[in-house]
Amino acid sequence: MANVVPEQAFDVVVVDEAQDFSANQLRAIVRHLADDGTVTFVTDTAQRIYPRGVPWAETGITIPASRSFQLTRNYRNTRQIAALASSIASGLPIDDDGRLPNPAFCNRDGPSPQWIRGTFQQQLDFALAALAKINTDEETVGFLHLKGGGWFDAVRGALNQRGYSFCELQGASDWPEDGPNIGLCTLHSAKGLEFDHVFMIGLAQAHASYGAEPDDDRYASLRRLFAMGIGRARNSILLGSKPGEALHALNLIDPACVEQIDL
Repeated sequence: MANVVPEQAFDVVVVDEAQDFSANQLRAIVRHLADDGTVTFVTDTAQRIYPRGVPWAETGITIPASRSFQLTRNYRNTRQIAALASSIASGLPIDDDGRLPNPAFCNRDGPSPQWIRGTFQQQLDFALAALAKINTDEETVGFLHLKGGGWFDAVRGALNQRGYSFCELQGASDWPEDGPNIGLCTLHSAKGLEFDHVFMIGLAQAHASYGAEPDDDRYASLRRLFAMGIGRARNSILLGSKPGEALHALNLIDPACVEQIDL
């Protein structure tokens, strides 16, 4: 795309999640603009979950200061959810194109996020009990995890056993039309989606991949990914881990941000 002459040029282009595009991808988009076309980049480097993001200078794209605008209001999260996401991302390097979650920019309150600790089966039973209190005809629920595929087998089996319809959102950019309101997907695939309620159980360190060096960028990416997953929730968030095997990033949580429950 960056090298060919386009057969069709676009007059208006909007690029969402631009912080995760490579320089070549951004150059390819500009290449396919009409001569008088316009392009809008929406970016938040605090949510960068892939290592390929690059500074604007490397893309050859110049954005004048007069054409750059910072959005602050958080219309999705409650203050409690934003505070939890902020505690995970706090201390990460943020540039001018990023913004950490900030409860001060939310206009709603909700229940305290819950962090349950027990065996995976105990976590699943607790999540299903919470699910039973949700009107899934009107509200959406997302089961999110670092891993996909077979990891969801136990969740699928439990949902089927209780008669819940659900959909697989792996790789989806939106909910299936007229589909069920319970979705299963990895944290990576949750990017761009949102749910009324998010369940993230089975958060084990064994599912994380990064080195032991304190400046390992993969750990920073994991924290951004985790905070982003929390931020997919509009009304409530449930985290679950097994004592002794919990994802290390859970230790970053400010205890004041969650209700901790030992099962």
